[in-house]
Formats: sequence, C-alpha cells, structure tokens
Amino acid sequence: MSKINCDLINVSICLTDLEKNLLQKATNGKIYLNAVITNRKEPDEFGNDLTCYYSQRKNEDGTKPIKKYVKSNCKSINLSVSEKPEFIEKPVSTVDLDDLPF
Repeated sequence: MSKINCDLINVSICLTDLEKNLLQKATNGKIYLNAVITNRKEPDEFGNDLTCYYSQRKNEDGTKPIKKYVKSNCKSINLSVSEKPEFIEKPVSTVDLDDLPF
C-alpha cells in the first residue's frame, strides 16, 4: 500500500451517524473515536481520495472483525509554498449538540 503523502488531510465526519457503541470513554472521562484514515483505491466523484473507518480489534473468538466505515469525506491536500490553508469557522450552538448520540 502506498504511503499518504500530502501536506494536509481534510476530514469531515458525520457526528450524528457515529456508532455509539464504538466510542470509548477514557479514564479522564472524555469520549474518543478511534479511527483509521487510509488511501482509497480510486477517488470518488467528489475527489475524496482517502477513507476513514473505525479502529479494529480482534473479535473475542480471535476472528478478524468486519471493517466498519465512518460516514465521512476525506481528501488529501498538497500545498505549494505560496498557498495557505483556509480555515472556515462556523460556530455550533449547544442546541445542535444535544442531538448527538453520546
């Protein structure tokens, strides 16, 4: 498999579709999503050339688990020296966060 070679990885994850049972609560009380980002075989129609899936652990019986993809858009970005990343800040109200599954 080829190595991801880029300046930035832009990821947009759909929080409302996260599988609640795959989120992990750490000893510090915070909730984490363990995920892997890797190359797609071919870019999709929107130019997403990376994919994101939940980190995998072996099943209790030792068999390999089925890969579960996180609903997301992942794109590698290569910047020239003159380019600067564009950050878009959109505040999210606490009312919007009340509907999250965690």
